[in-house]
Amino acid sequence: MRYRPLLYILLLVMLLVGLAPFGLFALNQTYVIAAFGAQPEDVSFAVQITYVGIIALLPIQFRLLRYFEARSYLITIMVLAIGMSFLSMQVRDIHVFMVLRLLTGFLTAAFGGRMLTLIFGLLKPGSGQIIGSTMFYGSALGGITIAGLATAAVADQMEWQHIYLFLMLAQILCLVLMLLIFRSHSGAKPYPLYQVDWVSFLLATGILTLTVYVFLYGPRYYWLSDPRIVAAASGALVSVILFVFRQSHSKRPYLHLHIFKSGQFLLGILLLTLFYGMKDTIILIYGLTGGVLKWNSNDVMQLAAVNLTGLVTAMACTAWLMLRLDKKRPLVMVAGFGVMLGYHWWMYQLFSTDLSFSDLALPVFMQGVACGMLFVPLVGFSLAALPSYTGFAGITVAAMARLAAGLNSSAGLYTLQLFYNQSNKENFLAFLSDTNFLFTERSAAYTRLFASQGFAPEQAASLGKSILFRNTLVQSQLLTNMAIFKIVAIISGIIITCLLMMVIVKSLKAGRSHET
Repeated sequence: MRYRPLLYILLLVMLLVGLAPFGLFALNQTYVIAAFGAQPEDVSFAVQITYVGIIALLPIQFRLLRYFEARSYLITIMVLAIGMSFLSMQVRDIHVFMVLRLLTGFLTAAFGGRMLTLIFGLLKPGSGQIIGSTMFYGSALGGITIAGLATAAVADQMEWQHIYLFLMLAQILCLVLMLLIFRSHSGAKPYPLYQVDWVSFLLATGILTLTVYVFLYGPRYYWLSDPRIVAAASGALVSVILFVFRQSHSKRPYLHLHIFKSGQFLLGILLLTLFYGMKDTIILIYGLTGGVLKWNSNDVMQLAAVNLTGLVTAMACTAWLMLRLDKKRPLVMVAGFGVMLGYHWWMYQLFSTDLSFSDLALPVFMQGVACGMLFVPLVGFSLAALPSYTGFAGITVAAMARLAAGLNSSAGLYTLQLFYNQSNKENFLAFLSDTNFLFTERSAAYTRLFASQGFAPEQAASLGKSILFRNTLVQSQLLTNMAIFKIVAIISGIIITCLLMMVIVKSLKAGRSHET
C-alpha cells in the first residue's frame, strides 16, 4: 500500500508517453506545413485522422485487452509505437504521413485503453470512473501541451522531424518501466475472445475519415459545389446506413445503439459537444499571438502551459468535489459554464493589437479552469444513465462528440471569420479614400516617415498606403474575433439559464413527490 502513490505516478508517466504522439504537433502545425510543403488543411487532416484511429478502435480494443496479458500487450504496442515514430521521422510525403497518423491513432487507443483499465483497477469502484477519466483526459491535454513545448524547442534548433528522436527515447524508457513493473503472468484466465466485428470497425473508420475530409476540405472547395466533397459526403452517408443496419441486426454489436434511447445521455452529449466547441475558441487567441502579435513559439507554448495549469487544477478539485457531491453535479456544470461565459466576455472586451503575456495569462488560465470544471461532470452526467451492458459505447460516442465539435469549430470558425472579415473590410473600405480626412492625414504621416528614410516620393506614398491597408486587415480580424467571442458568451448564458431551469424543475418535482 505504501508504494501505491509511486505506482500512480509511474502509470501516469507511462500514460503521458503513450498519448504524446496524439498531439505531437497539434499546437505547432506551422512546422509541419513547412516541412512537407503542405496546405494547412492537410496538416489539420493529419491531426484529426489520429483521433479517428483512436475512436474507431475504442469499442474493439476493450475486448482485446481482456484476452491478452497486460505486460505482453503493452510491450507489443510500445514496440510498434517506436517503429511508427521512426517511420514518421523518415517519411517526406504528406499522404504517407497521414496513413501513419491513422495507424498511430490505433496504437494510441490500444495503449491508452489498457492503461485506463489498469488505473480503474487500482481505484475504488465508486471513484474509478471519475478519477480514471480525469487522469486520462488530463494526460491527453497535458501530453499535447508538453509535446507542443518540446516541438517548439526542438524546431528552433533543428529540423522538426527530430522531435521523434526525443519521443522514441521517452518510449524506450517507458518500455523499460513496463518490463520492471508488470508481472509476466497475472494468473487471471483470459476472457473468451468472441468474434470481433472487424467489418463494423472498417465501416466506422471509413465514416469518420470521410466526415473529417468533408469538414476540413469543404470550406476550401466550396462544399457541395466540388465533386470530391460530394463523393466523400455520399460515401459517408451510405456507410452510416450500412453501419446502423449492421448494428441493429448483430448479436454482439460493435456499438450499442440502445444508448441513444436515453434522454439524459443525449442531453449530456449535446452539452459535451457545445462545451468542446466553446473550448476551441482558444485557438483564436493562439492565432492572434502568433499571427498578429508576432510572438515566438516558446511564448505561445508558455501561454498554453498557463492554460494547462488552470485545467489540471480545476479538474482535480472538481473530481474531488464530484466524489462527495454527486447529486450537485448540475450546479457544478452551471458554475463551469459561468466561468466559460466570464472568459469569453472578458476576451471580447480585451482584444487589441498591443496585448502582452500578462494581459492574456489570467483569461487563458480562466479558460483552463472552465474546461477542468466542466469535463468531469459532463462525462459523468452523460454516462450515468447508461446500463452496464452497453460497455464502452457511451465513452466512444463521447469521443465522437469531441471530434464533431473539433470539426465544427474548424469549419464553423473558418466560415464565421470569412463572413465577419468580409463585412468588416467592406465597412473599412468605405472610409479608405482620399476624401476622408483621417485617412489622408495618416497616409501623409506614413509617407513622410518613409520619405525621411530615403525612399522616393512614389515609393513612400505606396508603402504608407500598404501599411494602412495592413492595419485595416488586422483590425478586421480583431473585430471578427470579438464577434465570435460575444456569440459564444451569449450561448453560454443560454446554457446556464436552461441548466438552472432544469435544476429548479427537478427540485420542485422532488418536493412534490416527497409531500405525497
